[in-house]
Amino acid sequence: MKTERMLQDWLHRGITEEFPILMIDGTVFKNTTTIIVQGITRDENKRVLGIWNGSTENYEVCKDLLADLVDRGLDSSLVRLAVLNGGKAIRKVVGNVLGDRVEVQRCQVHKIRNVSDYLPESMQPSVVKAMTDAYRLEDYGTAKRTLTNLVSKLR
Repeated sequence: MKTERMLQDWLHRGITEEFPILMIDGTVFKNTTTIIVQGITRDENKRVLGIWNGSTENYEVCKDLLADLVDRGLDSSLVRLAVLNGGKAIRKVVGNVLGDRVEVQRCQVHKIRNVSDYLPESMQPSVVKAMTDAYRLEDYGTAKRTLTNLVSKLR
């Protein structure tokens, strides 16, 4: 009972810090999808802001979670970047709840995993390494050319 009360207090606490970056991901546990939102401050401190359960990563579940964060004090006007797992419902909710000014980036870990899932096992290690190396490049043009070349090779 004490643990349940502490969990409820934690899930309903106010949000007073500024979080210009949000990371949003859904994870399936048995028959439940848990959506987790992590905020990152300007000082690069990370904090789990909310957890919401639903049957899937559907629009309503995602909308309710983000609306709850705003109700608890998240200043949505300060959010500048949302890093997402690629789910369409989450992407749509970010635009509708947080606005068009928020840049959206696909999570690189999820993208690498999704690409490698389509490849034969023998190709997966080299493609994962190539994508990881490209994502680590500091120069955008070089990274884009590297990934474009990889796509050409895979075709």
